[in-house]
Amino acid sequence: MEPETWGLIWLVAAAVLLGGELILPGFILLPFGVSAALAAVLGFMGVSPAIGWLVFIFGGLIGFGILWKYARESLEGIPMPMGVGADRLVGMRGTMVGEIAGGATGRGMVRLGSEEWRAESVDSRPIANGVEVEVIEVKGTVVKVRTANSFQGEF
Repeated sequence: MEPETWGLIWLVAAAVLLGGELILPGFILLPFGVSAALAAVLGFMGVSPAIGWLVFIFGGLIGFGILWKYARESLEGIPMPMGVGADRLVGMRGTMVGEIAGGATGRGMVRLGSEEWRAESVDSRPIANGVEVEVIEVKGTVVKVRTANSFQGEF
């Protein structure tokens, strides 16, 4: 193929990548779209396709690395919000909707807000249906709870 044909191919690739950047969150495709545009310019100047590929690959990787480094530095020192994901449940109070039998394998159900979660007693004690509990820990899809009156007065 002629180098000018490669220029058109790189131009289309740049348009697709930069258009995709508008749809995707973050700046994932931006460096590759810019490097494809640079490869298009080189293609129209008659530079060999191999050089265009090198500019596209290494330019995109270098640009991505620069953006990654900048993003990490700009987020450094900003604390992550508490209670992200299931960790938001730690400290919540809920009501048992199924009792927890005693022992290490005893599980029940607890209602936390509008959600129901599988629950285990943090100290392997039985907890009756209807008892108010507090979430101490989240392990996968199971919350570890203790009765609300068992932690009053602790500091």
